Amino acid sequence: MIDAVKLIEYNTWANRRLAEQIQLFANHQFTKELGGSFPSIRLTLLHLLESDWIWMHRLKGIPLVAVPSDWSTDNARAIFTIWMPIQSEMETIVKDLVTNPNKKIAFTTKKGASFNMPFVDIVIHLTNHGTYHRGQMVNMISMLGEQPVSTDYFIFCTVNDK
Repeated sequence: MIDAVKLIEYNTWANRRLAEQIQLFANHQFTKELGGSFPSIRLTLLHLLESDWIWMHRLKGIPLVAVPSDWSTDNARAIFTIWMPIQSEMETIVKDLVTNPNKKIAFTTKKGASFNMPFVDIVIHLTNHGTYHRGQMVNMISMLGEQPVSTDYFIFCTVNDK
């Protein structure tokens, strides 16, 4: 059986671990365009922040929500100041929903397509999505000549002994 709480805790742990490293970078490293679907660390983080905002609301039963236009996202610290509380709230929501892993969550994409998925599948999606984009940022960090921190799942399991 899939442990949705453990997966979302892993996702938050990995995001925070990478965030700690990225906050040490100079702004030119943070914003340097290196290629990829979101060509800079900043743009990749912004995508993750916006996605988590949207998914958090979907898990709360709000199928479609706009991203706030007044967020300050010019530097890493600003993005993490907004994102980390969202990550914590997602953990709380998942802990509340875990008693009904097959509960259907209805949502609408930004393109207008409507879906209805089991809660546990959404948690799997969130974790995979985060892992994918963290991998992109790890590559960017290496391209900048830095040694990226490891966010492997087995390390999370080892240090958290769950």
